[in-house]
Amino acid sequence: MNTCLLVAEIIQEPQLRYTSETNTAVAEMVVQVPGLRPEDPPGQLRAIAWGSLAEAVSSQFHPGEQVLLEGRLGMPLVERPGGTREKRAELTISRVHRVTVADEGLVAAPSMAAPAPPPPTVAPKPPALGQPPSISRPAEPPPVDDIPF
Repeated sequence: MNTCLLVAEIIQEPQLRYTSETNTAVAEMVVQVPGLRPEDPPGQLRAIAWGSLAEAVSSQFHPGEQVLLEGRLGMPLVERPGGTREKRAELTISRVHRVTVADEGLVAAPSMAAPAPPPPTVAPKPPALGQPPSISRPAEPPPVDDIPF
């Protein structure tokens, strides 16, 4: 599973646009993450939100704010001037948490999440009269990790 959590600072105002075919909202912004060591320079990457989360991000978040971003990390190819191509890190956001600094350290505010479909609900059948209740077992086995190492 590709899930990434980053504490970052927004350095570019989120830009809201809509796709031409389905009119879906898309917000793009550039965020900066600190280096791993004090001598390492900070890294920058593009962060993208879709749908209602994109509209919320574009209206409620601004440059200079600290955020905790949760999403999927990708490495798409990008054309550079001169005809060369390179891979650049890009985060597709699924949740955003505003981060504030308190006496206890960093504190994340409640999140804004992309709406997820509700899980299907199945009502259990009541046991027939005179029969002992059955032991419930999960409907499906848990997913197997397909990481090749």
